[in-house]
Amino acid sequence: MRTLFHLTLDTGHVRNSPENEVRSETIDALTPIIGKGKGELAGWGIQMVHGAAGGAAGFNLRHGGLCIASGYMAWMPQGDVPQWGVVRQFYKPTMMKPMYLPWLAVKLMAGAERASLDVLMQAGDLERCIAWTVLDVFGEDFANGGGG
Repeated sequence: MRTLFHLTLDTGHVRNSPENEVRSETIDALTPIIGKGKGELAGWGIQMVHGAAGGAAGFNLRHGGLCIASGYMAWMPQGDVPQWGVVRQFYKPTMMKPMYLPWLAVKLMAGAERASLDVLMQAGDLERCIAWTVLDVFGEDFANGGGG
């Protein structure tokens, strides 16, 4: 079974997310939003961002008018090092680049400080759901420079 290496840049916390933890109904709900590059789901604003190379993408999450998190992911070798370069440029993490693909690195934004614990927990779940939707539905499109 495939797993996603999910890294929170603020804390260094790592979680391996198995593919089967995201329900198909959730992927179905996220598919049109990711396909359009932006949209809303259950109070969350989602904005997709082009990756640094094929096989990489990013996204921003908003909730209640607050910027909560930015995510950066890579799932193909050509996107791996360039996408981590973007993470390093913006956030200067102290940890090393994830050792295997696919990976998702998330940075909490200023709005996270004012968000409730429930919103932060939802953000972590949504981050993984977006990543798995990209991987399962749009991986080839984003790999070829489309999407977002």
